[in-house]
Amino acid sequence: MVTDPYNGNVNSIAAAAGLAVLLATGTDARQSVAAAAAADRAAPESAAADRAIPQSIAAWSSSGPELNQVNAISPDPDADAWLYAIGSLYGASESVVYGSEDAARTWDALEAAPRGEYFAEVFADPRGLQRVFAGSQPAGGGTRISRSTDSGVQWSTILTMPEGCVPSFAAGSGSDGIVVACFTRALVSPDAGVTWSEPPNPFTESMKLTAAPGGVIVAYGATSIFRSADGGATWTGAGSAPSGCPGILSLRVDPGNANTLLAGTGVIGAGFQCGGVYRSTDGGVSWTPTALTGVYVTDVRFGPSGTGAAYACASYIAGILPRGGAWKSGDGGVSWQNLRLPTTGALKIAVSKSGRHVYAATPQGVFVLTSRKTRVTRPK
Repeated sequence: MVTDPYNGNVNSIAAAAGLAVLLATGTDARQSVAAAAAADRAAPESAAADRAIPQSIAAWSSSGPELNQVNAISPDPDADAWLYAIGSLYGASESVVYGSEDAARTWDALEAAPRGEYFAEVFADPRGLQRVFAGSQPAGGGTRISRSTDSGVQWSTILTMPEGCVPSFAAGSGSDGIVVACFTRALVSPDAGVTWSEPPNPFTESMKLTAAPGGVIVAYGATSIFRSADGGATWTGAGSAPSGCPGILSLRVDPGNANTLLAGTGVIGAGFQCGGVYRSTDGGVSWTPTALTGVYVTDVRFGPSGTGAAYACASYIAGILPRGGAWKSGDGGVSWQNLRLPTTGALKIAVSKSGRHVYAATPQGVFVLTSRKTRVTRPK
């Protein structure tokens, strides 16, 4: 069975990263961009997804970063054109946290991992304060959590764990709380990583974290969903995976309605079993399939509150998964439009605070789709 690297069910971030490349492009990590483009042209369309979804030609662009196998992105909550990304070259054992101040047109290398260590996740604190967190796995094993308090200029190690995992982050209680999930563990810090505790939790599978309105944190695994209203101190069951495709790869909560959830799903067994986006209006108790189906959806996102915008991306493995891509919804995830991402798939999708910039993380770099500003002319 092929395992999704973002569920953390692999022994190392390096292995997860290599698998991530396969999930997004169906190619070896060392394959050139030109060869990947050829694979893109030859890749079959997902008939189920493309028959049901209107097509559009979107003006995506990409300018790196230099280490262009990108597996994580996080927009800055204060500066609309600022973006953080994890870029690696797995064949060369190199991995870097990058920052862009101009919507992914140019990049600065902010923090390079020691050779053989790979960054796997980056998280810009949604409360601002110039705080950025990153997770990596040293060559000798375990997981290292790093923090910057100056928008990525300087970094320090704030936590190490013996398990090698792809960590997941969420803002905790107050202005400084932070929660980190690693496999079935959930560690809580009240002071931005200075001190840590590990309250008991009911998790029985590898979990990831996402935010909900009112300071609530949602933890989800492939089959289960939990909520915490006290910054990760306690957790209560909140739902389960859609019965139509019981494998949650990504879950997000509508920032304007805590009961509306989107789940990106995908199951691989003896080949591709199912996948798509499901929608819940009762907090994850029940699910309805949306128009986006027949693809392996690795990430979903809501746009700014009140806009009805939502985004999804899907990955591709040649001979196993149907062609992936990126999609947008204007009605909260009910219907979807194909954004025609110019590569065979993406692992992560993100949107800037204003909704103007949409980013897709791929092993050919970060692709960005920027909406044009509306120009108002005063009547003569």
